Amino acid sequence: MATSVLIIGAGVIGASLAYELAGRGATVTVIDAAQAGSGTSAATFGWVNSNDKAPAEYGHLNVLGLQAHERAARSIGGAGWFHQIGNVELARTETEFSALEDKVARLAADTYEAVLLTAADIRRLEPSLGTGRLAGGALYPREGWIDAITMCTALLSSAGQRGATFRPFEKVERIEGTSVITTSAGGSRNRHEADLIVLAAGNGRAGSRVCNIARSFFGPRRGCCRRNRNTASRTSASSARPCTVGARECSIKPCSGSSSYRSTHL
Repeated sequence: MATSVLIIGAGVIGASLAYELAGRGATVTVIDAAQAGSGTSAATFGWVNSNDKAPAEYGHLNVLGLQAHERAARSIGGAGWFHQIGNVELARTETEFSALEDKVARLAADTYEAVLLTAADIRRLEPSLGTGRLAGGALYPREGWIDAITMCTALLSSAGQRGATFRPFEKVERIEGTSVITTSAGGSRNRHEADLIVLAAGNGRAGSRVCNIARSFFGPRRGCCRRNRNTASRTSASSARPCTVGARECSIKPCSGSSSYRSTHL
């Protein structure tokens, strides 16, 4: 991949893209109005699990996300952000426990690790649990939670080792063609050029502001995708690739006109 990519937003999506694209040979620059992971990602409780996800395709997507975090823990220091502590689901009545038995059997058949527990097992695992009624439960040992700020910081550091540049505290003012005009914390104005601009600014106030700036260039469309082809001044998200991830009105759109969607879930 011999292309330059400008990513607006240094949250989970922006940092992940920076790491992956830099590793594939792209020249990557990440811009954020504040610090890494301090916007939408900082307000997220990233519980990684897939024990009760429907439909099946969504459940499979969550399993892939769990596996990706496990790989990151082994390869790029993901253990610092992925706390794989497991999850215990309680059944208070025999009816609930019977339903949980069926659930564990179904998950096991789908190769998702789940262990049925007796009430005594649970009290050994959680001795501080109250003395209320308890019929049993289930343990999902591979589940855990994400420290999103640590994740973003670590991914951007690793992306930097691959040649990416991170420019924090730069506020996006305008998007002109394939240029992004920013203002730094010190008041200086900067112009960034790239073959591809990715909007990953989240759905908070800052993300909404950047999305509105992007819409002033792209027009009132759902999806914000822009590639420098020196052709039409506006490119619809359904005909451009790769897809960009936007905020609020800027939704994820199909890639290359197909019915498949690309997304990242934590």
